[in-house]
Amino acid sequence: MPEEIVKKPNTKPKYDKELLGIFGHLGNEQSKVKFIQLNLGTDELDLLGLVSEIPGSEQWSIRQLFQRDIDEDRVEDEIIPYFKDPSTVKFFNPLTIAVLPIDNHGQLCSDLVEEDVDVDSADSSRNFSHAYAVDGFYRVSHDAGVTKYGLLHWDTSKVKLIAIDGQHRLYALKRLLGVFRQNPSDEALGKVGFKSWKIPIVLVTLGHSSQIHSTEGLLEKTRGIFVTINKQAKQPTRSRTILLNDYSVTAVATQEVLDSARSQGIPLAFFNWRDYRDEPSEAGTTYLVGVDELEDIIKGYLIGEDADSSSEFKLTNDQERAVLWNEQATPPPLDSPPVELREAFRSRYRETVLPAVFYILYKIEPVASYIEYLTDIENGLKNDVEKHAWSRIVYGSDYAPENMETKVRERKHEFLKSCGEKKREMGNIYSRVVGLRAIFSGFCEFSDVYTQYVTVEPWLDLAKKFEKSFNHLFRENVLLSYELTNNVALDSSGSIINYKVDQVKKGLGAAVGYACLFISAEREYYELEELRDRVFKTMVAGYRRDLRPGVKEDYVGRPNNEITEEVNRRADSAAQKQIKRLEKKLNKLLLA
Repeated sequence: MPEEIVKKPNTKPKYDKELLGIFGHLGNEQSKVKFIQLNLGTDELDLLGLVSEIPGSEQWSIRQLFQRDIDEDRVEDEIIPYFKDPSTVKFFNPLTIAVLPIDNHGQLCSDLVEEDVDVDSADSSRNFSHAYAVDGFYRVSHDAGVTKYGLLHWDTSKVKLIAIDGQHRLYALKRLLGVFRQNPSDEALGKVGFKSWKIPIVLVTLGHSSQIHSTEGLLEKTRGIFVTINKQAKQPTRSRTILLNDYSVTAVATQEVLDSARSQGIPLAFFNWRDYRDEPSEAGTTYLVGVDELEDIIKGYLIGEDADSSSEFKLTNDQERAVLWNEQATPPPLDSPPVELREAFRSRYRETVLPAVFYILYKIEPVASYIEYLTDIENGLKNDVEKHAWSRIVYGSDYAPENMETKVRERKHEFLKSCGEKKREMGNIYSRVVGLRAIFSGFCEFSDVYTQYVTVEPWLDLAKKFEKSFNHLFRENVLLSYELTNNVALDSSGSIINYKVDQVKKGLGAAVGYACLFISAEREYYELEELRDRVFKTMVAGYRRDLRPGVKEDYVGRPNNEITEEVNRRADSAAQKQIKRLEKKLNKLLLA
């Protein structure tokens, strides 16, 4: 008998959705972006999703995570009212939608390549002359001739269409669609003709790039498009610019702190990474430092300012020394291509400076206790209401059901209030960014003196020595004492002074560094006169402000130079007494 002919199974990919639009592309082969422009009816909005709907997106690098950010208040207070207002013209730029392959767990796929494929009979019947695909996930057919049409086919079980720009508009539209489906007779939506709206979108495929062979690469490509759109569309805030800027050494160093924070046990809630400052003051906030403030700390106290040029990634001499660049076995040439140099810097920064930064944050008592408090909240979320509320605080979005909205808002307010109360327990100085500035400025002074007089040690070892002195002084209430803070960080009324980055170097940062070095076990090896003199001069300046009105009353009718001389004499005397009282306290706390 002839052998039975076994038919091969039909392996043609199953594409169950398609969208037709106008095809286009921009850029060369390495930077090319292919796209299709079209309109969607409101009843088709379910085809589109948000970044937060991708499982695991909350664990993305901070440099990509901002694409997940939804400002609920902006949607509720600005966009939805605008959409529902019948008196306003309705128009906005197209939503930018990325075509993203996903695996069986709903997470982004890696190791996928977009390739040109043969035109099939269906393509030919629609006059399409070209096609490309990520096999089994999606296929794009398009015409290179006059019509310029493009058709996206995709498998909805393997591909998500995710908004990478226009997230707020899409979220608002989805909210309104939910209202419409619950009540098709909704008066407000009827007045604006919501049912008949056509939403402009641009579908973007990303898999053709040679660097899209990993999830990280795919995210970087979407980030690149997001950066381009937002930099060209409007001037971003300084904090957002830092997250987008890959040409600034200090911005990249800041990104590394934020990227690594969660893996080091520091919740994102500790940072104002979303740059929101609109929470009610009575409720408080969770964050202790903003992205811009974090960069100020890094460049002011740790690695130094950038070079003048902002068009290329370039390390200054100070930044080379900070990351011990030339102490590597084979330091990359500083004239390497910018991308290679940037990645080499990231790696070196993670090895040298970053461990000290996290050690200080996690060990210095006034900050560590607050980080522990935030961690306990994150680990102790009991129910969906708490999870939605905390997600709304940290990520700006949560997608709680409408019937849960009131409880989520209430719990969010309670979380913010409790965090505000916890920060107030830290005191007037260390509950504010001036406290963090003083800690890192003090660490900078400590490290500079130690390496000058004792020995050059790794950043982490220096951080451990600094922490030992700092926490000892903090537990003994010296760092918040009148002797250390008066006219250094607080004026005579108790208000904070000398809080700017450069002022802290001469004020509280210098005082913290001086006190920590004074009691250090290695104190016999170094000189502290220069640092002491800096603290003393700051005290004198404060006393001059306080004493001048009284001296002017005592010296009525006397020449200004005599008044100034007397003010200086009294201020010097008062400052000498204060610093000697401080040193008397410190002498009782010397470390062995």
